[in-house]
Amino acid sequence: MTLLENYKSLRLIGNAENIQQMLQGQLTSDIYEVTESYSQLSAMCDEKGFVIADMFVSKEREDYLLTLHESLVDTVSTELERYLPFYKVSCEIDSRLVIGIIKDNIDKHRYFKNKQKSFGLEFLSTAPSDIKSVQEWKLLHWQQGIYFLQDFIKQGLRPQEIGFEENRISFSKGCYRGQEIIARMHYLNKKKIPTSLMSSEEKPEDKKILSEIILHENLYWFLQKSK
Repeated sequence: MTLLENYKSLRLIGNAENIQQMLQGQLTSDIYEVTESYSQLSAMCDEKGFVIADMFVSKEREDYLLTLHESLVDTVSTELERYLPFYKVSCEIDSRLVIGIIKDNIDKHRYFKNKQKSFGLEFLSTAPSDIKSVQEWKLLHWQQGIYFLQDFIKQGLRPQEIGFEENRISFSKGCYRGQEIIARMHYLNKKKIPTSLMSSEEKPEDKKILSEIILHENLYWFLQKSK
């Protein structure tokens, strides 16, 4: 378990169908696939297709939770405010702690699974006693090709430039903000995924480094621009 101290959840309250319709037009993933068992990785873009926020989308009964880095809460809240009255939805900060879970099998709020591990979230009132570091949690995501907007030094990037196309975008859903540009880049094969996970025994100082550097078990891990 990992306490994600810098993550907060926006709780969307209202009729579940109304919330789905609102989010479907704002986020890059297919919200209709979210259930209480399966969460999603998603993102929000501007009209030009640049990523302005990334998040986890989870469902609890009729409500939806958007879990994101605290630095993005105001951005997403402001973007959603104009749509809340139309869809008769309210938004508030969920007071619970956000816990990252990585284990063999997760049956609630799971957003990733392979043959070895599944990744998910829990929302608790008190912190668990057995806590792993955020750096280790993040590195395990990097190793599966899951990146976060906050990882990258440079901002103002489109989904294809930071590896979001693989796990945060649906190309079969309807329109959302930035969809036309993002889809055009995809179908014209203009993929600009420059990210490769690298490690080094010495701290790197390469200009191609795109991310923060994680020191784990005497190795420096980082995302680097592919050649």
